[in-house]
Amino acid sequence: MYDTPTTKRIFTLTLRVGEILLANGATTAQIEETMREVASLYGLPPRCCHPNVVFTFLSLSFDHPDLEYPLTSLRQVKKRGVNYSHIMTVFDIIKRKLPPEAALHKLDALEQEPITLGLFTTVLCWAAACAASNLLLGGNLREICACFLIVIPAQFCRLKIANSTVPGPIGDMCAAALVTVLALVVLKTHLVMQTDLVIASSLFGVLPGSAIVLSAQDLITGDLLSSAARGLEAFLTGAVVAAGVGLAISMGATLGLATTALPHAQTVAWGWLWQILAAFIASMAFARATTIPRFATIAAGLIGASGWLISLLLASKTSGTVPFAATFLAALIVGCLSRLGSLIQRAPIGIYTIPGIFPLLPGLTVYRGMLTIAHGDSMAGLVLLVQAMAIGGVIAMGIAFSGIFEPSLERLYHRLRKSKLC
Repeated sequence: MYDTPTTKRIFTLTLRVGEILLANGATTAQIEETMREVASLYGLPPRCCHPNVVFTFLSLSFDHPDLEYPLTSLRQVKKRGVNYSHIMTVFDIIKRKLPPEAALHKLDALEQEPITLGLFTTVLCWAAACAASNLLLGGNLREICACFLIVIPAQFCRLKIANSTVPGPIGDMCAAALVTVLALVVLKTHLVMQTDLVIASSLFGVLPGSAIVLSAQDLITGDLLSSAARGLEAFLTGAVVAAGVGLAISMGATLGLATTALPHAQTVAWGWLWQILAAFIASMAFARATTIPRFATIAAGLIGASGWLISLLLASKTSGTVPFAATFLAALIVGCLSRLGSLIQRAPIGIYTIPGIFPLLPGLTVYRGMLTIAHGDSMAGLVLLVQAMAIGGVIAMGIAFSGIFEPSLERLYHRLRKSKLC
């Protein structure tokens, strides 16, 4: 019954869906769940389909008694990125339940499409996200402006390299070095004193904060190999960024731009209203930079601002300590609001959670840890990196625990629909 060309086309379609999701930034659990859903939707028994995702490797096995031999195939996805617009398009194709050949044709055409945003718009979105992050870290107005201007050439360089045949880590290192050099040049003007804060916030677009969170999420869902691979990738990305920063600082010291000890200054105590607005802008700009569909951008910004508000409310009660409790509850709120947003706008939850947690990411801690190691204090640097991993794990736990409230959120959604509020 299942040993037919149609079955093989469905098998190929299921595998192609997983391949595109993996190449565009979907989580391991989401890819495997979607592949089972596609198999079931087109008539293959889900219990006979066994998808397996391990970071850059994707396999699918279909074993049914009617088959003489199981169908098994393995794909490797070396070139990966973040394109949530493509992920949304894949889900739309699945919902339409096209014939297998037509669906495969749509997926093939999708892979030929460029990222929806232009290069200039993407660079400006990254600059806005980093500048807003500078405010959240306590930078003053001059530092915010300096961060915005520094990120533009750095991200332009990084994205240009990413679109070429040069390995991606080279682009991250060049962006980190360029950010540091420009920050040291600005330091010579005496307009900005808090150079380390400017560098840290300018690097938010390349630091592996979100990779740490995704690694922790995979660990929570039991995908240990993917979790370990993502964690290693996050560590190596941080090392490359730290190498770029350390190289630029060393060259700057040689040229007399600055010493290796960067000056510090008092952070600005921005009001809560400004911080919430900055969190909204940071999340919304990050959403656009990662090609999240336009209809979800404002919702993602509001979710990020809500999470940051909860973090502010609780962090003020636990000043002087690592804000694990505040971060957990903020991530829990982000997760709950993301699930509600996905129900209202009928979209995957990931397009809300990823930008929603952007203000909470431990980017500054990762930067300081890697920079400390680059300066020779390996033990102190490792402590900071472990702390960053712990914060990432806390964020992932908060998102995961929001699933407990999913039945209540569904009831709330149905009540809102009956009252015609959504």
